[in-house]
Amino acid sequence: MRFFLIAISFCGLSFAQSAQSHMMKARAAICDKNYAAAKTSLDAALASDPNNAEAQLLFVATLCYQKKQPDAKTFASSKTASGTSTLLDAQVALFSRDVSLAKDILNKRLQKGDDYLTRYLLGYSGVLERKTDDALKHLKRAYELNSSHPETLFLLGDLYRAKDQVSDVAIYWSKYLELVLPGNGCSSYVHDYLARAGGR
Repeated sequence: MRFFLIAISFCGLSFAQSAQSHMMKARAAICDKNYAAAKTSLDAALASDPNNAEAQLLFVATLCYQKKQPDAKTFASSKTASGTSTLLDAQVALFSRDVSLAKDILNKRLQKGDDYLTRYLLGYSGVLERKTDDALKHLKRAYELNSSHPETLFLLGDLYRAKDQVSDVAIYWSKYLELVLPGNGCSSYVHDYLARAGGR
């Protein structure tokens, strides 16, 4: 019985690690605008872990980058049972630049409970509205809730880069580089900035 439980635990860990590996590849492909490769990796990630909210969000983003908003909306509506459909709806709204709708959806989610992906998307909403203070407030809260979400780390670093606060950039972008694959457009940009700034 003990061996069986250990085997089940190991199997679950392997699935989680597999999903994370596919998501790393997807993030690198998105940064290089290779959306077909990103979708392939995300299909694999979701096959390993269908309820992974980060993978779902990346999947919707990839469909939107491919100008497939109807497919993104269909995917979002299929996730009502897992509780992520409104999060995904907000992502589609942001890609359509309907920031007001996205914020309405996200603020209603916050009334049910705080989570890092809702805060991340509210932060991104602030970026689109050029409301840096609002964006930072939500992104810092996202970071408090989950300090290992690459997109949150990237946006925090980029906002501080725009404010020329190099020490703050280094905090978030150094962590970002620990979580993503090297050699793609995003990680190379971040690495080069930190190298010039003396932060890595």
